Amino acid sequence: MKVLIAVKDEALSKSLESMLGNDNHKVDSRSIDVVAFSDAIRALAPNLIVTDLDAVNEDWSKLGTVIREYQMPCLLIAQDASSGQLINAMRAGVKEVIPLPLDNQLLSDAIARIGVVAESPRPSVGKCIAMISPKGGSGTTFLSANLADTISQEFDKKVLLIDLNLQFGDAVLYVSSIIPNATISEVAKQIKRLDESYLDAAVVKVSEKFHILAAPETPEDAMAVKAEHIKLIISLAKNVYDYVLIDTPSYLSSASVSAMDEADQVYLIIQEALPFVRDCKRLVEALTDLEYAHEKLSLVINRHESGLEMDIDDIEKTIRLPVSHVLPNNFRLASESVNQGIPISRLSSRDALTAALYDFAYEIVMGEPREKRPHLKLWPWGRS
Repeated sequence: MKVLIAVKDEALSKSLESMLGNDNHKVDSRSIDVVAFSDAIRALAPNLIVTDLDAVNEDWSKLGTVIREYQMPCLLIAQDASSGQLINAMRAGVKEVIPLPLDNQLLSDAIARIGVVAESPRPSVGKCIAMISPKGGSGTTFLSANLADTISQEFDKKVLLIDLNLQFGDAVLYVSSIIPNATISEVAKQIKRLDESYLDAAVVKVSEKFHILAAPETPEDAMAVKAEHIKLIISLAKNVYDYVLIDTPSYLSSASVSAMDEADQVYLIIQEALPFVRDCKRLVEALTDLEYAHEKLSLVINRHESGLEMDIDDIEKTIRLPVSHVLPNNFRLASESVNQGIPISRLSSRDALTAALYDFAYEIVMGEPREKRPHLKLWPWGRS
């Protein structure tokens, strides 16, 4: 087992190195405190972290965040720990507490108990998808909300939609009549309390497996949300949800760039109109300057209508990205869905737009395009 020793006391560190080394564990010792744990874990990829009260420095919230974010078993060395400290350690997720002076047998037994967890396969981390348009009015929020619903309903996946339109975002209204109890600004203001339970209490539960973290109520509230908050929220959400979808605003900011940095794939939503194409080309150039690989970017055409002057091949040549999905226009049905706050698949499972959303979701979940079967009379999920 690979063990990271993160203690401040040099004598204690050497004792731990000797004991653990004799038990054939691979040991790396660093004199760091809890704020540096994340960097050390990313650099070393240990199976276990051993730390002490001095390194934690009463920052149990930060320790808990590290344990949850990296699914990292933790053993705490503590001399004369108070009952309050033991309770805080338990709440943070510490697996074992060993008293001082060190006892080799106690340490070995604790490591053995933790080893079953530490060396077992880690839970898979959820996939993050960002949706962005170079211009407002492209239907990005509609697509984000209904795509999230389709992934959760048709593929039985747990999905979180984060409404990152920090000023006047309203993704919840597209699929629900529920009034949010909290928004992303409340989460940002209480970021030190962020854990699975706090996130679960903050989201709107559209259905059992489709949740939304709502946008702030006012522009003033939006100012509380910083790029570092976005990163922490997404990192935690990926350990809780199968898919995290980000409804990103149609402009670049530190918050939106932070979200796209965390995303596995970024979908650029446009319509077949010259202003969208021109601005999308400029957006792709900006993202390229930010060192986004073209493989991470995918082009989606929304509200497609046949017979338009602008050809899809011309759009691809201009923007220099392939079109991955084309969603047909059905303004009447989409408006009905939004006005009722009901996902479009509940209103019409046979419509071409609903089917296109299914194909979009299928490719995200399955990793490949769905095989087309035009002879089928029903869409794949079998509802009329």
